[in-house]
Amino acid sequence: MERNFPRLLFLSACMSSEPDRLLHSFSSDTVLLGAPAVLGWGGAVEDAEATKFAARLYESLAKKTDLETAVAFARHALIAPDPDRPDAPPSRDWHLARLYLGRQGGGPVCGGERPRRRGSRHRGHKEFLDAKAEVPVAGRDEFVGRRRQLQAVLRAFREGADVFSGVLVHGFGRQGKSSLAARVAHRMPDHKTAVVFGRYDAASILKAFDEAVPVPAVQRIVRESMASVVEDPMALKGALRLLLEGPCADLEADRDAGGFLQKLRRATDWAKGRSQDPARPVLLVLDDLEKILQKPDGRGLHKVDARHVDALRSTIQAFAGARTLSRLLLTSRYRFELDSESGKPLGQRLFPLSLPKMDGHEGEKQAQAKVRAMGRDAGEKALARSLLVKRCVVSARGNPGLQDLLFNMALENPVECERALEDMEAYAQSGKAPDEESLHEFLKDLAVDRLLGMLSASESDLLKASTLFLAPVPPEIFSSQSLGDGQRLAVLGLWEMYEDLVVPKSTAAAVNEIARPKAGRLSEEEEGCLAKLLLPGLFEAWGGQDGSRRPAAANLELARVAVFAKDAGVLLSAATSALLLLEERFEYRKATKMAVEAAEILDDEDAGPPSGLLRIASERCSRIGDIQKAFEHLAESYTINMKLGRLDGISSVGLYLGRILCQAGQTEQGLEILERSRRGFERLGQPQLSRQAEQAMAACGK
Repeated sequence: MERNFPRLLFLSACMSSEPDRLLHSFSSDTVLLGAPAVLGWGGAVEDAEATKFAARLYESLAKKTDLETAVAFARHALIAPDPDRPDAPPSRDWHLARLYLGRQGGGPVCGGERPRRRGSRHRGHKEFLDAKAEVPVAGRDEFVGRRRQLQAVLRAFREGADVFSGVLVHGFGRQGKSSLAARVAHRMPDHKTAVVFGRYDAASILKAFDEAVPVPAVQRIVRESMASVVEDPMALKGALRLLLEGPCADLEADRDAGGFLQKLRRATDWAKGRSQDPARPVLLVLDDLEKILQKPDGRGLHKVDARHVDALRSTIQAFAGARTLSRLLLTSRYRFELDSESGKPLGQRLFPLSLPKMDGHEGEKQAQAKVRAMGRDAGEKALARSLLVKRCVVSARGNPGLQDLLFNMALENPVECERALEDMEAYAQSGKAPDEESLHEFLKDLAVDRLLGMLSASESDLLKASTLFLAPVPPEIFSSQSLGDGQRLAVLGLWEMYEDLVVPKSTAAAVNEIARPKAGRLSEEEEGCLAKLLLPGLFEAWGGQDGSRRPAAANLELARVAVFAKDAGVLLSAATSALLLLEERFEYRKATKMAVEAAEILDDEDAGPPSGLLRIASERCSRIGDIQKAFEHLAESYTINMKLGRLDGISSVGLYLGRILCQAGQTEQGLEILERSRRGFERLGQPQLSRQAEQAMAACGK
């Protein structure tokens, strides 16, 4: 097999080059596999010394120094006096850096004469946070996750203005829409970021270009157009088109000779101070557009305030089909209706991107990033309260703004945070407003009650029905049963849209977790009726009986709803996988409850529950101390395997059952089952398990 190795593989981990008594070191084995050069450590080394070594090594390699010489320089850096720490003793581990070379290894590992552009960690961030700091966003060290959404925005931008005029990021309040816009700006370092926030009139939008790209060509267009734009906002379209296809069209001039000379003159003018900055494309961000949206009449979408229709219409139309690399990004809690002068819907020119809640993993990463950003002392304090921090992640229900509020409480006032978490638990159970003032104001600002008030009776019923599910599900399962299509729930943010768990690139919906407590609570009877109505469609959409490619998370949701519906067929297909997933998540009590309920439902079937599910149910009951129930499930599983003649099942289940019988004093029966298990493992060619059976028999005999 052909391998594509880099010129140097630096395994900067302790003991990566330390040889075993009988084996080669990991580094040398990697060279034998074809790597040209491998560098590692022949023992344990401190992080500070490893970092210092790597810095000196890469500095030398960047100067085209031979690899062997660069390693020698880096070793010397560890024993040479440190000017920043003159009293620090030299390294005792300087010699542990071990370099292995293959036939093609050694020599310079980098070359080329072209200058390289250094990407700053701060790029895009400063431009998005304006001078007045009116748009607070998550810091670059605190922003985590959202990779799919970020890539979706960048893909839409690559499609160009012929396809989309811009991107509309919409979603529930404090979900991180502005922070995502900041990360988009960070990923577009060649663009200047112009932010419009608070004032969305035509003059403010035009002025944003002047502030972002203060070069003579832009200033001239803005100055000459400002009066007409103030008088007639529709004139903004022509002014923006002049900017987009003029000084804000491209970073580089055309490839022909005239374009090269134009670029050279522009750079020369800038170097001589005749221009503040070379012209470049702009990322125009219209942030928090819900400030100019009006409550819809009836079942429609939000509408743009009459005072801002012309300005927003002109902006979208200016970007439509423009020959430019400049891009338009809008953020809003809601999608909105906006037509052109001729009545054509302009909303179709915007790529809509729904921003859902963070998942649990992203929430934990955000907490860790917050600890790192606060410095060592604060971080140690936070880690000491890790249980409190974990409760904050759970109570925030995926809302980044709420999690940040709770996390700050945990660090600054743990007692206050405890009260806030109790309030959030009460809110989750009943929808009761929190007593803690900052938390009360936060939830009030999300305007959940106002959103629910916009729904019709049928839409409210649909929202309540969708609380049956805890995972995103295809919206079609509701519309197929005449419960509604949920479009309004999605555009209001009460439904959050995700990629389907089973069918890639298909859309799935889930109730927003902050809105869930106020959406209505289903009774047991309602849960059973809805589960029977909706489960068949969901099961079919997710692969039906052929669930071999269905992820465990989908099986967990199917099994959970199948318990409500008492659907044995779905449980047979999904329950075993669901229980294994709960085990991996250490949710033993949930697993036990599901296993017991599934076994009881399947007991009514002719074939009975699968033996594997009974064995898992037995293990889960044993974990929480219900020994009697564990024994019953294990005995039933053993009986099923005996009837079906499954040697592997008889042997594996018998090993557990025989031990339990011996411990319960039924020695003779236990030894008989253990002996049958031992012989079965021998026939299956599993000597290790056979020895375990022998050991169990010996212990039982004593």
